[in-house]
Amino acid sequence: MKVTVETLQRALESDPWQEELHGSLHSLVEALQVPDGGFTVNAWTLAPITGGYAVSEHPELQRILGSVREGDLLEYLLTHGEIAEREGNAFGGWTDPADGRIYLDVTTVVDDLDQALKLARENDQLAVWDFASQKSISTY
Repeated sequence: MKVTVETLQRALESDPWQEELHGSLHSLVEALQVPDGGFTVNAWTLAPITGGYAVSEHPELQRILGSVREGDLLEYLLTHGEIAEREGNAFGGWTDPADGRIYLDVTTVVDDLDQALKLARENDQLAVWDFASQKSISTY
């Protein structure tokens, strides 16, 4: 059987052993339902990252969607989780307030804004996320 987003979604919704995972993924989906909404979490535990600046320096791993479900997030983690789990990396999602597109990516968290903006510009990223202000900062 080919594993698709639809089969992952059905498994999450039907398997009682997956209730906690489903709840965590549902919370992440909800965070993406508002302009400039998003999340940055530990890829293994799904615990939120709360400090510094989040920037995507792996544009080749970026996935852009018009809408998102729990199965989309699980598929991304299954595909890119090993990289997202590396030291300094996390799993991130962001809704661009300009057009509503949803970006999923492997995120790097750094403490310095100038470093974050430099990394973002080097990787053609639109913005970095500032955990202190809970807002994105445009790179342009």
